[in-house]
Amino acid sequence: MAYLTSGYQVRTAQIGRQAHPDVLANILSQDAVGAVLDKDPSARADINATIGNKIILISGQIRSFDAPSGRELGRLARSTIREVGYNGSNGYELPSTDPDGIQKRKIVIDVNSQSPNISEAVGNGGAGDTIIKHGYAVKGGPNYLPFEHVLVREMANKLDDYFRQEKIQGLGPDGKLNIGLKYEKGKPKYAAYVVVAAQHAEGTNLDIFRERILNEVVIPTLGNFYNPAYTRIIINGAGLFDHAGPVIDRGIKGKKDADSTYGDHARHTGGSAFGKDPSKADFQGLVGARYIAKNLVANGVFDEGEVKLGYAIGHDEPVVLDFDVRGHKPRGIEALVRRNFPLSPKEMMQELDLKNPALYPATARQHFFGNPDFPWEQIKKLA
Repeated sequence: MAYLTSGYQVRTAQIGRQAHPDVLANILSQDAVGAVLDKDPSARADINATIGNKIILISGQIRSFDAPSGRELGRLARSTIREVGYNGSNGYELPSTDPDGIQKRKIVIDVNSQSPNISEAVGNGGAGDTIIKHGYAVKGGPNYLPFEHVLVREMANKLDDYFRQEKIQGLGPDGKLNIGLKYEKGKPKYAAYVVVAAQHAEGTNLDIFRERILNEVVIPTLGNFYNPAYTRIIINGAGLFDHAGPVIDRGIKGKKDADSTYGDHARHTGGSAFGKDPSKADFQGLVGARYIAKNLVANGVFDEGEVKLGYAIGHDEPVVLDFDVRGHKPRGIEALVRRNFPLSPKEMMQELDLKNPALYPATARQHFFGNPDFPWEQIKKLA
């Protein structure tokens, strides 16, 4: 049975490592939401993190009777920045003071209250935003995800592990990876290419550095998808990469949403799902649509497809529920979904445990989909 019906012969996926500035901005945003919900499960939050050379900005809106203080949010951001690897030894230290007493870098907290109009609409059980989100799943891939998307994640995770364990001399925390798998008759055959950009310390021997990444990270991760005759591998193709991180690249929340969901396999619409409490349809709609799509595939309703959910702010039912099943739409699919899945924001929050504060740091570090411990990745029998 065909795995994909798309006309593309090479399917691609890209991902940034945890210390990539854009990914780090997503992590900082999710960590803040998790901290808010940890103190007050009924709280609402919309957090936007930006990280640059001089300023780390945590901004947004919070509605809570017991919100973390600005000092608490600042400490959390500082801890996360160090956690991903920026400790001063690789070009980014935080925070620090020069001999003249001038702070080199600072964390700025700019958080205000949520609009009372939104609070009232959400308080009545309605969606916290007007949004359209898509969920995707495919039969045959690991955890019902595309092979290339899973492979590029594994590669990035391995590089992060090697950095923390200091297994490759000179390896730094920043980096980005891209992979393309060649498909024949709808099935993945081999890796057409792999591109790795990995930060390294000054003075690192690039030949040895590249060879170790190739032999210890890339080839083992590709497994049977590695074809020496056809797989093109580029590691640090621009040469030196000893200037990296927020010193030279500003990170902004939301720029890597596609990397953390489905890559180019599904549509991406609406606002970023990062930094949002579960009343926001950006997050709730995204994971809810995936939950429906994955279960439809797992139960044999279709082999590959998308579920589209659309919400209007203040309304408790979706204004759009539609399906793209790669060329056909099984009869009765909408009735099946309405019979088996929660569609209102309130019901979806309850079934998927979206007020669990631990989900937010985890989704930023492990991505939204594929982790079998996430509630929306669970499979149930449909009636």
